[in-house]
Amino acid sequence: MNQKLFDECTQQYKQERQRERERQYEREKFWNHLENLASRSPSYEIMKMKNEVELNNLANSPDQDDEISLDKLEQEAQEARKIRNSNKPLVRRKSELPQDQYTVKALNDHKRADEYLVTPPDVNKC
Repeated sequence: MNQKLFDECTQQYKQERQRERERQYEREKFWNHLENLASRSPSYEIMKMKNEVELNNLANSPDQDDEISLDKLEQEAQEARKIRNSNKPLVRRKSELPQDQYTVKALNDHKRADEYLVTPPDVNKC
């Protein structure tokens, strides 16, 4: 392992993490400043209460469409498989690539050379 390269990468990583922390700090500082400016507005409290109520409503009562159960998910997967498989013929192939007629002929005409090959004795069974 190249120690110099490792040290450089480690140093770059640490510098990047430090920059990320600084950016996060600046973002938080900016948002705090923005919230302080907004809090001076007379309609701030009204909007804050309205947003809190809306957030609570969203958190406490999820829509029926958002609820997903394992049974429902499995049922949808089965339906998708049926639809997908209804269009395909029942042929087992190792590839979905289109086959050339010459390739199919060559594969059918191919003879394995097993009968001509001699298997060497197993060295581990001495």
